Amino acid sequence: MTQNATLNHVELLSTLLQEKFGVDPALVTDDTVLETLDLDSLALIELFLLIQKRLGILIEVGAVDTTDTVGDLAARLSDPSR
Repeated sequence: MTQNATLNHVELLSTLLQEKFGVDPALVTDDTVLETLDLDSLALIELFLLIQKRLGILIEVGAVDTTDTVGDLAARLSDPSR
């Protein structure tokens, strides 16, 4: 996928994080580490379920963790084989 697709996924993640966890969208960039958004491992699993429901993309537990960035997760969404 393209860089543009990754950017679109960052926007989607920002929206999901705001809707589900009340995260200020201004805090969500591709360089934002997930744990700085107060996401613990349970919240991450909830986010993965939202992604699967919204996009039909399965993110396996452990493929991304709280020390990864929003950009890392967006890149995985753009290329699930990563």
